[in-house]
Amino acid sequence: MVFRLADNLLDGKVCLVTGVSRGIGRAVAELFLQNGAVVYGVARDVSKLVESDCFFPAEIDVKDSNGMRSLVRRIKKEHMLLNCLVNNAAVEENDVLGTITHEFMQDMFETNVFSVIDLMQLCARLMRNTGGSIINITSRVGERGNAGQTVYSATKGAVIALTKSAAQELAPLKIRVNAVSPGLTDTQMFSKTPQDKMERRIGNIPLQRIATPEEIANAVLFLACEKASYITGHVLNIDGGALI
Repeated sequence: MVFRLADNLLDGKVCLVTGVSRGIGRAVAELFLQNGAVVYGVARDVSKLVESDCFFPAEIDVKDSNGMRSLVRRIKKEHMLLNCLVNNAAVEENDVLGTITHEFMQDMFETNVFSVIDLMQLCARLMRNTGGSIINITSRVGERGNAGQTVYSATKGAVIALTKSAAQELAPLKIRVNAVSPGLTDTQMFSKTPQDKMERRIGNIPLQRIATPEEIANAVLFLACEKASYITGHVLNIDGGALI
């Protein structure tokens, strides 16, 4: 269920969302469009994306810095500003200590961390005259860790740290930087979890269920709009009470 705080919370705002082909990224793009935004959506496969006159798909891997730079230039040319960036694209591959390779670490950090920093730098330049909102999607494991996810949790912990540092640095430019930290969410990533392990993990959640992508998108919408105008450097946990 999508909770709309009000109609058109992002009316006329220009937004860039990465990883929009499925899951949380797709839910964010759809909710932003419902609230009046112009959305540029980045994905490695744009063949089955949202259909809307206000949605502009871009088939780019976020690790492609030249491709992302060209997209930001296109946004500047077409709108002269950018109001919101949502860094959602990420990869989750799990391995245990003793079997982790350098290539494994490099790929995950390039997607989950380096591309986030690159895109924040590019977009902050476009936001510097008007202000804006940057929202980075992290994960509960970035705060608590999880056995078998040493590298993934390290990347998400890095996203939390860089969010707080960027918030301090960009505040004088009226650019707010926050993070949304989902717990277990019904996405393709979670579908890989064995049934018995899934049941145990759900059993540890006070609300006794996993989140929907739309519930995570609602939190992103709030941080993107003017309702959150005095919030920056914050990590918003959407985890059903798992961190209580």
